[in-house]
Amino acid sequence: MGVQVFGFEYGYWFTDNVRAAIGGMHAQNIPGVTIPVGTNGTANSCAGCYVNSLNQNSLQAEMYLYFF
Repeated sequence: MGVQVFGFEYGYWFTDNVRAAIGGMHAQNIPGVTIPVGTNGTANSCAGCYVNSLNQNSLQAEMYLYFF
């Protein structure tokens, strides 16, 4: 599809029942590659329409607590 995705996650188990983690993701189009665009999930609705640049970042946090 012409997209590169890079990610990381770091987590630490404090006990057998408690874990915390943080992660991130970066997505971008491969340089020089355009992505077709359309509506309703089809590229045919907009012939000749393209995305020239895609940059998306996210940061996630997670906490796992298990009580029995």
